[in-house]
Amino acid sequence: MARPALMLVQTLTRFVPGGADQADEVLGLADEALAALTGPSPLRAMAHTERGLALLAADRPADAVADLAEGVAGWTAEGLHPQAVGLRVDLAAAYHAAGRHLEAAEVAEEALPALTGPDDAESAHRARLILAHAQKEMGEEEAAAGFAALAEDAAKAGRHDAVAHFLEEAGGVLTALDMDALAAERYAASAEAYEEAGDPYGTVRTRRRAALCLLWSGDTAAAVTAAEEARAALPGLPAGNEPARIWETALVAFDQARILAEAGRLEDAESCASAAVDGFSTLDETEPAEQAEQLRQQIRAAMG
Repeated sequence: MARPALMLVQTLTRFVPGGADQADEVLGLADEALAALTGPSPLRAMAHTERGLALLAADRPADAVADLAEGVAGWTAEGLHPQAVGLRVDLAAAYHAAGRHLEAAEVAEEALPALTGPDDAESAHRARLILAHAQKEMGEEEAAAGFAALAEDAAKAGRHDAVAHFLEEAGGVLTALDMDALAAERYAASAEAYEEAGDPYGTVRTRRRAALCLLWSGDTAAAVTAAEEARAALPGLPAGNEPARIWETALVAFDQARILAEAGRLEDAESCASAAVDGFSTLDETEPAEQAEQLRQQIRAAMG
């Protein structure tokens, strides 16, 4: 009874596109198989595996955790370690999606040492990605190193978009930890990768963030230069999306005003703040416009 039920589960999940109705059918079949299997066996481990994966695919990670954990335990008890290791990555993904980041990090770390074979590259990459994101959610510095390592792998594969994304993630982690000088380096490298990937929005965004990090690190002169580089990247934004172009330009103007004010260039800072007010107001972005107006008034007060 269990074998045909599990064969049908595997056929449905691997070869037949479906939605919620199919998920319910898969879960029902897995339940039938588990009801027929009263003792430990590879089939029982398989049933828990399929049920957990179906729940994970149905965006029910919290429900998937118990079955995936049972599957890992079952495969391990049967001495089928490759199956157990592969399923650990899915278990880590379920923990992470369920908001249980510590367990996600622990399970991913447990899986990685066994994922060294030529056929394990995709699973290893996924485990490292889960680990980095889990560490990021927990505010751990190791996340930045994890994302930087993922960027190095992407660079070897010539994937500039992935390089840019992972370096930007690393910059975000370091910024949250007030490691602003190093964050600025990561953002600057990310901007170069976004430029290579042909992503002008990413280029502008990360150059602007690099400038802010330099300001926060105390290197105002370098921040001024980086802000100018962010402004120089604005003409590369697509002309077909005017609201996005106005928004990005206003953000650059706002942050450049903060940097120039810190550098003592108050007239230039006032001009940038005014441009930010105009840009945000054009888009009816009330709160950003009010913040830009407050900045402009502070600069004018400093000018006497």
